[in-house]
Order: sequence, then structure tokens, then C-alpha cells
Amino acid sequence: MNHIAIIEDELETAHQYHDLLESYLHQRQRCAVIDLYPQGKTFLESFRKQYDLLLMDIQMDELDGIETARYVREQDPEVCLIFITSMEQFAIQGYQVEAFRYLLKPLNPEELFSALDKAFARIDKAAPQRILIRTLEGETQLEVNQIEYAEIRQRQLWIHCGTQLYRCNMTLNRFEELLNNPDFFRCHEGYLIHMKHVHRFGKQEVIMNSEAVIPVSRMKKNDFLAAFARYVGARQDV
Repeated sequence: MNHIAIIEDELETAHQYHDLLESYLHQRQRCAVIDLYPQGKTFLESFRKQYDLLLMDIQMDELDGIETARYVREQDPEVCLIFITSMEQFAIQGYQVEAFRYLLKPLNPEELFSALDKAFARIDKAAPQRILIRTLEGETQLEVNQIEYAEIRQRQLWIHCGTQLYRCNMTLNRFEELLNNPDFFRCHEGYLIHMKHVHRFGKQEVIMNSEAVIPVSRMKKNDFLAAFARYVGARQDV
């Protein structure tokens, strides 16, 4: 579920934006919580990096949208920001605070929906993938990008996430299926590594960022090199 904030000092206009957002979410079958704020100052008092998307008027009393956005960017450089205003000359200032889109009043629903499609595509792509697993200590949500590697040890699955270790009664095959992620590679019968955390590799081993040394079977060496090249190439294309 996403979290959206509308910052607009004209109450009637704010509710119009809210209704348009509700219509968009219904059409796209998305779920989101929408909060309304009458001014930038009020919004900043409760801002804790909890939002995925901000729809903000630029011309507001006390603290305008540009200044509000500057404070936001200090705390959250990733939140998606769409400015809505009647003054075209503010566009350059809007992009100085990395606004995702700049829409003019009166708001055209088709233009808003198009901007929202692109905004949510970016938000969805940036959202961390998580999986739910049952560890020996209980159910735990793991952020996939934090998983460095997994191994079979003492007839258990050991999942290494930086300094954190999670142990499960699960096969490596099942864990690989659960991840279903091309950024992971089965370099050995008992090891599954995340390409993101590969630091370097030698003749028959991979050294991870944590300095863990992971064996690579001879039969997997060429496949690993090809998979790693594809991974690096995909990152460069983004």
C-alpha cells in the first residue's frame, strides 16, 4: 500500500485533487492512504519519510511549495514530488528541488493520470522486494537486496544479511524458488549468492563484500562469469 500527501491551501481544490486520486486508484486497482495538508508548515511538522508521493501546490501562505520541498529533500531525496500550480514561471524552481512532474492549474485529469502512471512505475521499481520466511526464531520479513548469500550448513539453510544471520529449515532449492530473482546465482551445490554483493572473484571462489569466500564449482564457473556479466550490463542500462 502506498502513502500519498496532498499539500494545498485551498480546501475545495484539495478535495478535488483527493477525488481525482481516488478515481485514479480505483481505475488502476491500487491501494493508497491519502493525507491532506492545508500548508507546507503543517505538513513538515508530521513529515517522517512516510510518503511515496507528494502532490504540492507551489503558491501557499507562510511556507511555499518550493521551500517546503527543500526541507523535504534534506530528509528524503527519493520521495516522488509532483508540483501543481497556476504560475508557469515556477517550473525551473520546481526542477531545482527534483520535482518529478510539473502540472498547471486548472488540472487536466488525463495529464494527472499520465503523470501518476509514470510516478507509480518509478515508485514500484524503487520499492524494496521483501520475502516472508519462517526462521528458527519465527516468521521474519527479509529485504531481498540485503541478502548477501545463503548456504546449507548443519542441514539447515543459513541466510547471511550483512551482520545478521537467519537459520531456517528449508532447502536451498526452495529458497531459490521463493526468491525467483535473476540477480542470485547458484554457484555451488550448497551456495546461492547475490550478484550485488560480489566484491571480486578468483579461479574457483567468489569474495563477497563481507569478505566471505564462497566456492564456485568448476562446472558452474563459465555460467557464473556469463551471469555476472549480464548483471553488470543490466545495471549500466538502468
